[in-house]
Amino acid sequence: MNIVEPIVRASVKRPTVVFICVGILLLASLLSVRSLGLKTSNLDLIDRNAPAVKRFLSFAEAFGTPNALVVVLEGNDPTQLQRVANAAAPLLRSVPGVRKVLDKFPIFDAAGQPDMDGEPEYQYLRSDDSRALYIFVQPENISTEVSVITPLVAAIERTLDESIGKIDGVEIGYTGIPRYSLDDQQVIQRDMSVLSIVSLILVSLLFVFSFHSVRRPILSVLTLLVSVILTFGVVAQYPGHLTLLSAPFAMMIFGLGIDYGIHIINRVEENLARGQNEADAVASAVIDLARTLSTACGTTVAVFLVLMLSSFLGFRELGFIAGMGLLICLLLMFTLLPALLVRFARANRPVSLGKDALTHFVLLLQGRRLAVLLLVVTVLIALLPLPRFDSDYLSLQPSNSNSVRLEREMAAHSVYSPYFAAFVVDSIDEAASLAGLLRSYDEIGEVRTLSDFISFPNLSEDEVRELMKKPREEWPNWSDAEIPEEYQGIFDSADGKFAVYAYPAGNIWDPHVEAQFLHLVRSIDEEVSGMPLLGNEMIRRTKQALHETAVYAFVALLLILSLDFRRPLLVLLTAVPPVFAIIWMHALMQLSGVAYNPLNIMALPIVLGIAVDDSVHITHRFIAERGKLAQTLQCSGRSVLLTTLTTLAAFACVAFTEHRGLRSFSLILSIGVTAAFVHSVTILPWLLDRCRGLIFSNKVDESDRQPAHARLGISLV
Repeated sequence: MNIVEPIVRASVKRPTVVFICVGILLLASLLSVRSLGLKTSNLDLIDRNAPAVKRFLSFAEAFGTPNALVVVLEGNDPTQLQRVANAAAPLLRSVPGVRKVLDKFPIFDAAGQPDMDGEPEYQYLRSDDSRALYIFVQPENISTEVSVITPLVAAIERTLDESIGKIDGVEIGYTGIPRYSLDDQQVIQRDMSVLSIVSLILVSLLFVFSFHSVRRPILSVLTLLVSVILTFGVVAQYPGHLTLLSAPFAMMIFGLGIDYGIHIINRVEENLARGQNEADAVASAVIDLARTLSTACGTTVAVFLVLMLSSFLGFRELGFIAGMGLLICLLLMFTLLPALLVRFARANRPVSLGKDALTHFVLLLQGRRLAVLLLVVTVLIALLPLPRFDSDYLSLQPSNSNSVRLEREMAAHSVYSPYFAAFVVDSIDEAASLAGLLRSYDEIGEVRTLSDFISFPNLSEDEVRELMKKPREEWPNWSDAEIPEEYQGIFDSADGKFAVYAYPAGNIWDPHVEAQFLHLVRSIDEEVSGMPLLGNEMIRRTKQALHETAVYAFVALLLILSLDFRRPLLVLLTAVPPVFAIIWMHALMQLSGVAYNPLNIMALPIVLGIAVDDSVHITHRFIAERGKLAQTLQCSGRSVLLTTLTTLAAFACVAFTEHRGLRSFSLILSIGVTAAFVHSVTILPWLLDRCRGLIFSNKVDESDRQPAHARLGISLV
């Protein structure tokens, strides 16, 4: 007797006790979910102890956060844009929570003197065609929490709307990291809430239609829903939030967890068709499937949990959440689902396992020619290069995002961008020298530091030069220098440090431009910081985590399959479809021009887990049927097809989100899941059939060597 049997029999015998226990857990989860938040910043995906992150946060503490909100003024009249900027900047400085506002820089002569009228000229932050002006608004709070950013951005937008309003010929827009974070949060919360419901409805309808009944499929979906709610309760305790990577976890549970319910319901109906009563049919179905489901779930959970070994925080949190969610789902399928079935789904009609449309479709895929063709094609496409990795953060944003449009135009038509490099030095003289060095490189479009606009009206040119060679703390009298208040604290810090800001000459979102810019600034100072450096570190850690977890996951899969089958041949055969599914997924991505990105890369462990699940069920049923391929495909092949369809229904809904990162996730996941199904019901059965002499020591029914469709009376003409 396995460990699951007493649990299942107790659940069938005392369903009320199960309902009470689950109800208590549900209530606790619902109460704790209220504290669950969504984090949408890149910083939330990287370990805060990473050197690049620590440098970034240290710089933000000293000079204010580089994550500024950019107010963009667009229009055809440069003079009118300047008038609006002059009116908007003081208003923005008065908004609570705003630390600094930069809209222009004063221009002085070589001796730090203003013009003849005693007032400096100003250089506005504008595009190269003068059709846009940029106002950088720096928050007081360096936190990237949406709860912090939301009221500030709302206050800024409200202030400009009420005080300036609509001006003919001038459009006011917003871009920068704070705006992206809010766009992500709004789109994800809205779309995921709606699409999760649509996904659940589609899965339920498909489940009901396939089994020609309502109660059992609905009870299975109800169990799945309870699993998701309990997982939310776990997430509220740790890590206490969701990120861009983990936000779609509910759909992961829907798409993966429903498979367990499908296999159980399918086996229950088999048992009922053999004349068992409801209680016995349910108990024996779950007990018989316990080993197969545990292996299938264990391999998928292992793939997710090994993500926790990676160096990328976003993957670690996703791995924990998804892994715990699937374990909770499997536990409820062994307890809550049997209790629900015996209490609310007693058989009220005869059950027959005839050859329905699903069975016909699976059997039509059978045949040596198709399997050999797929095998040959797989070997050939394995030679294709892997899909590229898209590090353009803007390509993940909602498709209709105005902030993305403004940022791309800002990067393409100006030397200013929220994505700049920030250097820290010990004196104004060092800052001026570094600024001069940076301006000598073609990769640098603009450089800003304190010496650019500090004026010394009481000193001669020679005295100014001598003074700037000294550290700030050695200056004899601050009254000798005039620093406009709006620039204090951005270019100098309270501990006597000075910042130098370097903007890229080209479009930072061009991979070639980005690579050259990053290589240059790092060669000048390894301690340089800024959003391009932080984003590049995130991509590097993502790729590193992918390679690490690929190795860990493959080892974990082989270990679990070995513990289950205990025969190298069965382990090898069962591992073929997952490997082939990944090869096909990569090939189709390459041919269709779809690239990996920091969001859709999480489809890899899901596809791998689903492919292993399909293979495990087919192999276990083949062994249980003593090599009878027709019966294997008629039963388990049918349920594998249904699990594939429900998974596609669950994840295909994500394709309708406006968030392009999640949309690409849906696309490659659909490709991978389809490939996993095709190989599980074509190449795997063919390989099992060819190796049956090695798998079984005794003879099997020779009649079963006929083509599957012929053995079940299906005509292909």
